[in-house]
Amino acid sequence: MSSYSRGVSTREIIGSYGEIEHISPERTYWYSDKALVSDYDSEWIEERWVQVAESEATLVSSLCESGNHAPALDIDIPAELEQLSIPGYCMLTIDKPIKYAPYVELLGIMESIGLVPPGHARKLIAETPSARKDQFISRFIVGMEAFAELVPSSTPGHSHLYIDTEMPWKDYRWFLKSLARAGIIEEGFYRASVEREQTMLRKPGIYK
Repeated sequence: MSSYSRGVSTREIIGSYGEIEHISPERTYWYSDKALVSDYDSEWIEERWVQVAESEATLVSSLCESGNHAPALDIDIPAELEQLSIPGYCMLTIDKPIKYAPYVELLGIMESIGLVPPGHARKLIAETPSARKDQFISRFIVGMEAFAELVPSSTPGHSHLYIDTEMPWKDYRWFLKSLARAGIIEEGFYRASVEREQTMLRKPGIYK
């Protein structure tokens, strides 16, 4: 039996007229304070993070006021996000070959934490030509049951992906680990996020 819990999807909130109402998670915002520190033998840059109001922030976090996390991902490879005709559904395409085993693992975790509909991962895997573990899927395409936004970063071909589904840290950490295994996020981004227990991105409009 899966140890994951399905995320809190904003698709499940229904408006008074039967439409799906999108209520964004209350993300936390942070200011990065860099200081020059000395240990008498050498000097290095120490970076600290202070939680501030959105208007004063340089960083946006996956950490929400609820204590859960809504994914905020740094995607350093070409990606596209198509909003589908049904509100709260979108199609994510990552233009990168992915090994079959990490592909299957990632789909399964996304279903377990509520980012894809029940049974959808099995359907996608069944439609994928049979492959050995060392073979590659040409690119990652998945329909998500979530409100999401893909924001171009300051580096051409890179982007920031925000998914408005909250989940506990233990589930988000496993999602991040599977993304790193699949090569969709950088290993360094994953390690730094585990150390901070949150993912952080530059707030839209803040550039390097």
